[in-house]
Amino acid sequence: MSRETIVKIRDREILVQTAADTLTLPGMPLPVALASWLEQGRREIYRQLLEDPAKVDFFQHHLPVLVTRSPDSPFPFNCGNKGVGFLPREEALSRYIKLYRETIEAARGIPWQESFPARIAAARAFQEDRETIDLRCLTSIEIFQRRTFRNLREYPLASLLFTGASPEYKSFQLNCAVEIIDREDPRFTFIKLSRRLFEFDAFHIAQPDFEFGYLFWISQVIDKTPHRVAGRASKNHQPEGSS
Repeated sequence: MSRETIVKIRDREILVQTAADTLTLPGMPLPVALASWLEQGRREIYRQLLEDPAKVDFFQHHLPVLVTRSPDSPFPFNCGNKGVGFLPREEALSRYIKLYRETIEAARGIPWQESFPARIAAARAFQEDRETIDLRCLTSIEIFQRRTFRNLREYPLASLLFTGASPEYKSFQLNCAVEIIDREDPRFTFIKLSRRLFEFDAFHIAQPDFEFGYLFWISQVIDKTPHRVAGRASKNHQPEGSS
C-alpha cells in the first residue's frame, strides 16, 4: 500500500500504522439492533427484487455515505455513496465462496434473468445467517480507484453514515479503520463473488473487473437518528387548524 499503511486486528484492538504515526484503536462488533436493521433492509430488498426489480428504489441499507480524508485539498473531506455488505467468519468463508461460485457457474447455462431466484437464494443463505457473520466489520469493493482509493491508501481511517427512510429516519455513523485487500486474499474473493452474483442486473453498473476490496473494521458507533429536543417547542407554534 502507498506509504506502507497497515491495518491489523488483534483481539479487541485495531492497530493502524501510517507513514507518520501508529494508532491503537478499540475494536467493536456492530450492535445487534443495527445489525438487525441492516438485515431487515436486505430482506425487504430481496422481496422487492423478486416481485419486480424495476421498482426497486435507493437501497439505503446498502449504500451509506463514505467519508475519507483528503490531505492535499483545501476541502479536507471526500464523500460518496459506497455499497457495503457483511463478511463471513473465518470458519465459514470457504463455504460461502463455494456456494457463490457454484451459483454463478450454474447461471451460465440458463438465461441470466431466469437464474435470479437461485442467485437471491444464495445471497440470503449467508446474509440471513447471523451466526456466520463477522459483525466486527463491513465490506466493499473498489470500482473506480480514484479519490477514495488514494485517500485510504495514505490514511486508512474513514466514516460510514447510514440514513434510513421516514418516519423514523434511522441514522448512525460507523468510524472505522479500513484494511485494503487484493486478489490474493480469500476475503476479497468473497466480496467479488458477492458483487458478481448481481453484476449484470439492471440495478448495477456492470464492471466486473476489480482489483481491491475494503474491510471497514468498526471502532466507534454514533447514533445520528433525529429526535425532538426537550423544551425547544414553542407553545405558540401550532399547525394550522389547531386550537
